[in-house]
Amino acid sequence: MTDIPIEKTLCKQCDICEEFTYQRTIHHGNRKGELFKFHYCKGNVDVLKRGEWGPDTATLKDGTKREYVCSTKRFDGRARHFEYFLKKHPENVILHLGDTLDLRMKKLREVSKRCEIQSRSGKESIFPGVGLTSWYKSNPTKAHGKKIWYTKVKIEGKEEYLENYYTELEAAHAYYSKMEELGLDINKETAAYKIYQKWLRVRKFCEKISKQIINDYNAQENVDMDWYFDLIQREVEKKKGNN
Repeated sequence: MTDIPIEKTLCKQCDICEEFTYQRTIHHGNRKGELFKFHYCKGNVDVLKRGEWGPDTATLKDGTKREYVCSTKRFDGRARHFEYFLKKHPENVILHLGDTLDLRMKKLREVSKRCEIQSRSGKESIFPGVGLTSWYKSNPTKAHGKKIWYTKVKIEGKEEYLENYYTELEAAHAYYSKMEELGLDINKETAAYKIYQKWLRVRKFCEKISKQIINDYNAQENVDMDWYFDLIQREVEKKKGNN
C-alpha cells in the first residue's frame, strides 16, 4: 500500500519538506545501551516535543514482529504510540505506508477501524469478510472439488452471515455490495479491492454481451456458433477503442 496519493496521507505539504532523525540511547531493559532511532518530519515535530521516545515491539498473528515508537512517559495513565497523537478521531487507526519507524506524515494515513481491518489478509482469503465454510473444511471430498465460501459483515458489533458461494470473488462481491448498501466504509486502496474491481468490470461486460447475444439471436434465423464469436469479437474491439 505504498502508492497512496499524497493528498490521502497525513502530509501537511509544508513549503519545505524537511526530514529529521530522532535518536536516543536506551537506558533500561534487554536493549540497554542500544541506539534507538526513527524518522519524522516538520509536520509532526510538535508531537516529538511531548517527551522522550523508545521502542515497543508487537508480535503479529503470523509470528512476525514489528517495532513501533512509544512514549517513555504516560499520557492518561498509559504509554502511547507516536501515532496516537496524530489521529483526528480517537476511534480511527493510523496506517503505515512502509516502515513503522518512518513517521513522516507522507508515510502515514488515517482510516476507520473497519478500513484498517479490510487492509489485512485472512488465512483463507485476501478479501475481507470472506472465508471457507466450516462444512467444506470438514467435508472437502463431499463438495465435488468445489470450494464453498461464506460472506459475513459486522454490523453494530454483531456479525451477520450472508449466503454461501462457490467462488471467492462472488463472496467478495456480496461483501462489498452489502457494505455499499449499508453505507459503511470500504478501503478502496487495498490490493483485494482492486482485484475485485477488475472482476466486476469483466462481469458487467459479460452480462452486457449476454443480453445482446440473446436479443440479436432472437432476431436471426439459422445462426451458427461462428456468429456468436464474431459478435463477441466486435464487442471486444469496440471496448478497446473506447479505452
